[in-house]
Amino acid sequence: MVDFEHNEARVRCINCDAIMKLDLTPTAKLVKKGRKIKSMIEVKQGNLLVEDIVKYTEEFEGSDEELEVAIAKQFEGKTIDYKERQNITDDLFAVVKTVKSKKTGKSRKIRMFPIHDKAHVSNALAKLPQATQTLKKLSVSIDSVKGKILKIARELKMKQLLEKFKKATVEEVLQEIAKTTIEKELSADELIKAKAKVDEKGEAITEDEVKAIVAEFKKVDTKPEKSEAEKETERKDEAEKVRVKELADLKTKVEEIGKEVTKLKDEVEKSNKAYDSEKKAHDELKVKFAKYEKADKDRLEKEKADKIKVRKEKLGDAGKDMKDEDILDDLKFENALLKKKLADKGIKIETADLIIGSVKEENKGDSKDLAKRIHEKAFPKSE
Repeated sequence: MVDFEHNEARVRCINCDAIMKLDLTPTAKLVKKGRKIKSMIEVKQGNLLVEDIVKYTEEFEGSDEELEVAIAKQFEGKTIDYKERQNITDDLFAVVKTVKSKKTGKSRKIRMFPIHDKAHVSNALAKLPQATQTLKKLSVSIDSVKGKILKIARELKMKQLLEKFKKATVEEVLQEIAKTTIEKELSADELIKAKAKVDEKGEAITEDEVKAIVAEFKKVDTKPEKSEAEKETERKDEAEKVRVKELADLKTKVEEIGKEVTKLKDEVEKSNKAYDSEKKAHDELKVKFAKYEKADKDRLEKEKADKIKVRKEKLGDAGKDMKDEDILDDLKFENALLKKKLADKGIKIETADLIIGSVKEENKGDSKDLAKRIHEKAFPKSE
């Protein structure tokens, strides 16, 4: 295998698997100039396949420099040369993973996404989604990687970028701290509990306090993988719990409805009692009113009868032919009484002359004279 960019060739022995590197620094005339080869990885395989990264890293025959640069070109987009990458420590790479070769037993380090400055932090967050499957192959959590990037972003005070990823920041930082503190990622339940404790502390929480919270989950779950039968039993148990809870909730709801019905029934009975009481009072008042009305009517009838009796006694025979209503008529009674008095004195007078207010004079003068004459006849002066 020849690398014209670095002027060297590598020869591999098929039998013993030994590799010899030859210096190809030109000392002779170039007969034909070929195309420039960017890196040894392109000579061997062309574009790096995402799903082959672990296998490729194990079998890669080039140097660590070539491997890291090739992977950087595949995923990072914005690459820096190897010398600059060598000056960046592992903690300023978002991904650092060691892969051990199954053939040789040699370990090779994979470093991806440098985050030593703001430009590379932004680039790492932008390119990270494209490396999801690769990180899974490397058994690296994308959440922990994102958390590490955001942690550096906070240190670099990248407010605009942090605002974009604000919702997931706490969980991601916790996962990153978990990886470095207890060398394992937190489960979903552990992450919820850890976040709750962090939220209790508030914004004043220190990094040491966060590490202490994460350290509480140091015990690794060593329970063996459950069998399908056990999982099925658990599912049935969970389903039964849900069913029991639903029945309990339904029973509670029925009881609540029963209480409401009883309450409404009591209110109806109370309302009916109040109605009956009001009706009884109304009927009693009605009876009393009828009684008072009858008593008043009887009183008026008695007064009327007594009045008629008294007036008839006063009129004597002069009132025999008079109707009760005429006797009760004050004007007619006064006329009849006057007529009786005149008759008792033996004075005869025309009926028309007894009508008070009559305008008939029959040549006897005006009404005043007529009244005077009637008075003189009824009450003659004594001799």
